[in-house]
This record gives sequence, C-alpha cells and structure tokens, in this order.
Amino acid sequence: MFTEMDNHLTQLGLLSYGISATTLEEVAEADDEKHQHTLGHRVRPGGNEAASGVVLQTSGLFFSHLRALLLKRFHNAKREKKTIIYTTFYPILLLLAGLVILKSSSTTSDDPNLALNTNAYSSDSATPTPYYCQAGDESCGDVMTSHFSGAKAQELAIDSPAYDSSSPAVFDVTYSSPEINATDATGYGLRVGQTLYARGYGINNTAVVEDQYGAYLVYGDSGEQIFSYNVFTNTTATHAPIIFKALMDQAIYRFFAANSSDSAVDFSVDLTVNNHPLPLTAAAKALFGSFLAFSACVCISFSYFPLPVVVYLVREKEANHNSKHQ
Repeated sequence: MFTEMDNHLTQLGLLSYGISATTLEEVAEADDEKHQHTLGHRVRPGGNEAASGVVLQTSGLFFSHLRALLLKRFHNAKREKKTIIYTTFYPILLLLAGLVILKSSSTTSDDPNLALNTNAYSSDSATPTPYYCQAGDESCGDVMTSHFSGAKAQELAIDSPAYDSSSPAVFDVTYSSPEINATDATGYGLRVGQTLYARGYGINNTAVVEDQYGAYLVYGDSGEQIFSYNVFTNTTATHAPIIFKALMDQAIYRFFAANSSDSAVDFSVDLTVNNHPLPLTAAAKALFGSFLAFSACVCISFSYFPLPVVVYLVREKEANHNSKHQ
C-alpha cells in the first residue's frame, strides 16, 4: 500500500506522509476485536439509524489508549534492553547519587571543633617566640628552656632597668602623663614591645626576625611561689592570643608537675585547646534546607525527564522510524 502511495503522490496531491507507530500497533492488536480499538466502525448508517443520529463511542477510550501505550513500551523493552536500562535504571542511579551528595553536604551541619596550635604558622614548630624574664629567677629560665614546646623560645637581651627615665620616648611618643615605672611590668612591657618591633622590621641595624607571632614577659619568684606572664601577640595571626596562652599554660603545668612530690603526675602532658564554633541558627538551617530541597527537585527532574521522554520524541522524528520506510 505504501509503495502504491509513493508512486502516485503527484496524482494524490501529496508531498509526503507519515504513519504513527502507535496507531499501527493499536490497529494490529485490536484486529478482530470488535468495539476494542479506537478507530470505531465507520459504516454508512441505514435509514432507521440515520434518523436516530450517529452513535459515538464514549467509554473505554482512555483505557484503550493507555493499554496501547503500555503494550508499546513492553514490546520496545523486549526489543531494546539498553534503552530500558538507560531510561529506567540510569535515572535512578543519577537520582541516588545526587541525593547522597545532598545528604552528605555539610551545609546544614555545624562546623567541627578546631584544634588551635602553631602548625598553621610553621609545620616544624620553629616559630620564633621571644621572651624576657623580668626578675631573672631560675624558674623562669627552666620553664622556657625545659618545658616550653610548640614554638622556638628565644630569650631577649634587655637592660635593667628597662629605661633610664620614667618618661621615655617610644615611637615618637613621650610617656609623661602618666609616667611609667622602668623597673616593673609597665616599663619592661613597653621595652619588650619596642624590641619586638625592631626585630620584626630591622630598625636600628637589628637583624630581621620573621614569623614572630607571639612573645612573653615572664615574672618568676621561687621564694614567693609566684609565676606570672604577659602575652604579646601579632594580630595578623589567627587565634594567636589563645594559642600562645595555651603554650605557656602547658609549660607551667609541666614545670610544676615535674617538681611535684607525686610520682603519678605526668609532666609530659600536652594541653590541647579547641575552638567550638557557634551552631547554625534555625533561620540559617531553614534557608539552607530550602536551597537543598530546590536542588533535589532539579536533580529529580533532570534525571527523569530527558531519558524517558526525549528518547521517544527523537525516535518518532527519525527517518528510519517512519512506518513507510520499515
């Protein structure tokens, strides 16, 4: 029939024609089954029937189409197993992969605890850390030389008293109101700060020392059982105040544990400081949850729509899929 139509296209006034594969399969499946196919019986009504009008088929149309489409998919599945695999199981794998990625995302999870140490400054614990013992007591030197770790302790050479007068000029600023005490922490603290600045920038022909992130002014008195310290930190170093305070506290604990009469005390203990970030608020979790839900919907739609739908649309437009060429 198709060959004859091709030979008489000009006589029939046709340029081209096409036959729906779904309609052909439906006709083939419904052959010899009365009132089951969707084409209906187009017989010329008789005289009595013409008076009563044309009887239209009003039931079973939807289910007949649905059955034909399901049978079409079933026959295609038997003929082309790869198509079914890529249109059914492949989207499921993509969907599972996308959901696993969204589930494992740390967007809605609180940040983990952060251990604070000098590893970010120097991997070999060689961060230069200057210190000065104000009273010159041997306990100060013992703490810094024998028990201090995590950074490289370097003793500063500072004269005593720190300044010749109580109103020195430091960084072009004269400390006259109020005046300082050149023999206590105010004078030595000012002197240590001035020395650290000179070491960092090579002022007054001083050798430049890089990576100075912390320093100490230590006061120790074994007779009075007093040990105190002031911490100097470089504000460009993240968490520097906490880190260098923890290093000194660790050294002090080791010092007193080593001089304790209790042999069960472990004087080689390490002090670890953790930063606990604040948890996410309910508003932040709701915002991130909405974003992830939208992403999941996009993932589902792009996983299922292209393969099951577009494949059949493309196949219907292919030349070798047209019924007249089969």
